[in-house]
Amino acid sequence: MPPSAARLAASAAAGLGALAWMHPASPLGRPQRFAPPGTLALTFDDGPDARWTPAVLERLGALGVRASFFVVGEQIDRAPAAFDAVVTAGHTVEVHAGRHRPALFTSPGALADELGGLAERIARCTGARPRWCTRSSCAR
Repeated sequence: MPPSAARLAASAAAGLGALAWMHPASPLGRPQRFAPPGTLALTFDDGPDARWTPAVLERLGALGVRASFFVVGEQIDRAPAAFDAVVTAGHTVEVHAGRHRPALFTSPGALADELGGLAERIARCTGARPRWCTRSSCAR
């Protein structure tokens, strides 16, 4: 298999493994429940964003609703005040990506390092290690 095809196959396998790992009812692990039955999980991806995150936080606050924000590391760098506002408001912060680009073009080791680094950063900022990751498996 040519190197590019091997890289593509490894990335695809990592992505499929991540989907199986992420799903609470995964046959690869026991079903997990993180919230009481009847709970709705409200999530926001790809932030924080200096314009939209404050507006979302204002509306959530007015409704007394908590959500999970799946953040991108480079977006935290662009909008640190918005990230701080998410943390201060008591929402959970989870891992989306270090940089928002296709994971197929990143080696599995580099992707694991990127996501694990973001998970550590989130833990330092929030005091809680992320429980979910929307890309390849996070180092736990």
